[in-house]
Amino acid sequence: LLSPQDQALFRQLSLFDGGFSLEAAEALGRGKQSGPTSVLDGIASLVAQSLVQAVAEVGDEPRYAMLETLREFGLEQLAKHDDVAQARRQHASYFLAFGASMATRLHGAAMSQHLTWLSAELPNLRAAFDWTLTEGGDADAVLGVLAALTPFWRFRGYLSEGRRWLAQAMTTASSTVITRIDGLVAAAELAVFQGDHGSARTLGEEGLELARRHGYPLGEARALFLLAISAELGGNLDGAITL
Repeated sequence: LLSPQDQALFRQLSLFDGGFSLEAAEALGRGKQSGPTSVLDGIASLVAQSLVQAVAEVGDEPRYAMLETLREFGLEQLAKHDDVAQARRQHASYFLAFGASMATRLHGAAMSQHLTWLSAELPNLRAAFDWTLTEGGDADAVLGVLAALTPFWRFRGYLSEGRRWLAQAMTTASSTVITRIDGLVAAAELAVFQGDHGSARTLGEEGLELARRHGYPLGEARALFLLAISAELGGNLDGAITL
């Protein structure tokens, strides 16, 4: 009973896992409707027909979601009527860019708010990471985002998950040396804060060796810092001082 435009928007919105912001909906829904406020109007129409729900706000931004049964139906319709690979690629591209942008803001007084935004979009980030790593997307970009999000994995308690994603990305990506060093140091940091000092040393030493060989001073400094913290927490104070 929906208009063709609203049907197309409904299918596109079913890609979102765990809800979505207006900004994300506009990025993915652009071209499915026409007019300057078309995506917003389309969402309002879907809300009025109980196919989309306004569920919460993050900061001052409203969020929307679908019941899971409706979302499953939307995904079935997406497979019938649209280029699913292109739609997934667009979703992954948006959320990798979102993750990279948020990672640059994880400091200062607004850090808590940005951590909250990342938490709200974590299901979508997971979907973006998974699709990119399993479907042959830009695994190097995923590794860079995962490493940059280390404060999020730490401060929101996703240490094991962060390590799993980093390990998968480092296995999958034919990454540049700098990105691999960042991934190794990030994984070492998460290992340190889980008390896994053996893994932290292995990862940190590999990152340190690569950073020195390829002239990456920031990577070298971070690797030494993490190795020192690991040594200190493991009771090796002399080794920590040397590092």
